[in-house]
Amino acid sequence: MVLAVEVCRIFVPRLRQRERSAIVNVGSGLSIFPSPILGIYPATKLYIDRFTHGLELENKDKIDVLLMTPLGITTEMTGSSKGTTRVVVGPFMVTPEEVVRSTLANLGRTTASLGALRHKVSGLLM
Repeated sequence: MVLAVEVCRIFVPRLRQRERSAIVNVGSGLSIFPSPILGIYPATKLYIDRFTHGLELENKDKIDVLLMTPLGITTEMTGSSKGTTRVVVGPFMVTPEEVVRSTLANLGRTTASLGALRHKVSGLLM
């Protein structure tokens, strides 16, 4: 949390001087749908969510600010990447590459993204 604030404190003045610039912060679906066994992680991601929203309001005239809040991503953290024995299987799991493509496609068009089309569908169902 502190790092996100400090990086923005340093770079926002420089980004505001540019004709076009962007900030993408990474949240987590767990900030929306917290889990009983995970308390600190969703709390820190909720902080990033609120911080990013404020950053967007303060800089919307000069900087595209986007909060990416993905749901299930196939990574070692979720136990679903290649080479792991635990595999989380589901139709809404997406690769990091899918999340990046979707996020970049949304940049400048919206201030929040769930990270992929399948995550948008999943979010509607939840």
